[in-house]
Amino acid sequence: MAARSIRGFRAQLSRFAVVGVLNTLTDYVVFIGLTKLLSIPLDWVWTAKALSGAVAITGSFILNRRWVFRGQGKLVHEGAAFLAATVVGVYAIQTPLTHVFSSVFQEPGKLAFDLADEVGIVDAFPTVATEPFAIKTAAFALATVASLSWNFFAYRQWVFRERRLEIRALR
Repeated sequence: MAARSIRGFRAQLSRFAVVGVLNTLTDYVVFIGLTKLLSIPLDWVWTAKALSGAVAITGSFILNRRWVFRGQGKLVHEGAAFLAATVVGVYAIQTPLTHVFSSVFQEPGKLAFDLADEVGIVDAFPTVATEPFAIKTAAFALATVASLSWNFFAYRQWVFRERRLEIRALR
């Protein structure tokens, strides 16, 4: 990979990370808000994740298309491809993994809770820093890492590929 190409890739990856953080925060706040507001039990948190994922998808498309990948293809084509790739990321990867780590394999969340308890976070925020909160947060974080990896690859190689190919042709 040429030096210019590596710099461009790093810049794109950095922008993707910024958008990812913003979307993840939005997703997380909506996810936790729904689980708290509606008192959703741990074995049903996937329902909140499905809804919070839909909210995050909208902002993600706008920011990724305009800023990260600078999509220049047809809006409908890129929108449909983005939606397909994101649906896989959110609903086939992230939502099932959130379910697994919140109700089947809770050990990462329990470990996070024990660590929070050990450093005094639980005592400082007893109504917020609960074991279910730690389990949901760990489940969300682990599932997000997997889906973000998929999303970057899919967006770069498939959704917004046309612009990258045009840039190469101009060099």
